[in-house]
Amino acid sequence: MPLLFKLALRNLTRNRMRTFLNLTMVIGAFCSIVIFKGFSNFMLFAVEDGMTNGQLGHIQVATTSMWAGDSLKKKEDGYIANPDQLEKNIAQLPRVKQVSGRAFVPVLLSNSDKTVGAVAIGYNPNIEGNIQKSLFMQEGEGFSKKQDYEIIVGAGIQNNLHLKMGQTVSVVSQSLAGSMSSVELEMRGVFKTGFADIDASTVYITLKAAQKLLDTNRVERLAILLKSGDHLEEAVQQVQGVLKTDQNLIAKDWKQSALLFRQVTDFYAIQNLVVEVILSVLVFFGILNTIGMSIYERIGEIGTMRALGDQRSDVLSLLLFEGLMLGVIGAVIGIPLAMGFSSLFSSLGVELVMPGASLPIVIEIRPVTKDFIEAACAVVVTCFISSLWPSLKAIRLTIVDALRANS
Repeated sequence: MPLLFKLALRNLTRNRMRTFLNLTMVIGAFCSIVIFKGFSNFMLFAVEDGMTNGQLGHIQVATTSMWAGDSLKKKEDGYIANPDQLEKNIAQLPRVKQVSGRAFVPVLLSNSDKTVGAVAIGYNPNIEGNIQKSLFMQEGEGFSKKQDYEIIVGAGIQNNLHLKMGQTVSVVSQSLAGSMSSVELEMRGVFKTGFADIDASTVYITLKAAQKLLDTNRVERLAILLKSGDHLEEAVQQVQGVLKTDQNLIAKDWKQSALLFRQVTDFYAIQNLVVEVILSVLVFFGILNTIGMSIYERIGEIGTMRALGDQRSDVLSLLLFEGLMLGVIGAVIGIPLAMGFSSLFSSLGVELVMPGASLPIVIEIRPVTKDFIEAACAVVVTCFISSLWPSLKAIRLTIVDALRANS
């Protein structure tokens, strides 16, 4: 093996310009794969953070009928009874950071001149302060600590109703029993999520106000935020263990409810695969051409090696090892370069506006160890395969034909 390594390295350094060009292609492909994967990681992290901290939490608990979307004759039966005791039991789990009740209420908002429909998300702002922190407050400071009958609205709703800070908004809905209910809520803030459709159809109210609109002391579901998103499945099992006394309640992790996250994950998986295939094909044909030229120039040398007693397998091992070494060297050099390019690109503060969004996000490149390993495997395997065909062609020549090739 040391002799094989020495001979392969010497052959690679014979034509330094050719080897340099090959390494440039390999390093470029390696860095591109890492950067593309790092960008995907950032986008998935942004979506996950928004879903868990700003919307769903890591785990949600609801009744079987609520998960199934069944229409019950008595709607209240689909809500969680005695949520306070359940919250206390779940909060004692070691991985749980906070747990709070939620209620989603379809409402009509009125400023006496105009009425618009919206979905009111009722939650406890004293417990789930993370929700308000995840919102970009265009105006106001959000919920106060002492008032229960307050509201913060999306920027689109504010524009439609021409609402002002401190103004009283009439909120009308239907209780779980089917009767009309209404509350007067004080305007405390205007938020922007970056998505125009959400900003024009969503408001946040306190859980107490939502329960008054629904005329119940129950909650639609419990939102559980973990200390860390790691070991999510284990945390779900622990929560389900607390719920074993009530077979009507089921705990699900946030990914099961986050259609957007699953769609984004599938999209980037396909995109990264396409990028890897394109880059691998380019590297393959580039290295196939240069290694083919290199082997052709050495046909006479290969014939001499065969005449001196080297087996075809020995010659093949040497030629393949050269391609393998080219890929390994390119990957080793590419690691610090990819990290440097990722840091440089992240520091530029490039902004991107997603389709349907109204607020830009600053792009970051966040590669992880897995990305470097996958990129290294891609370029090493590509270099190995690209050297296989010309190597097999060269060793199939007879010794006489090989010796006569360069004469």
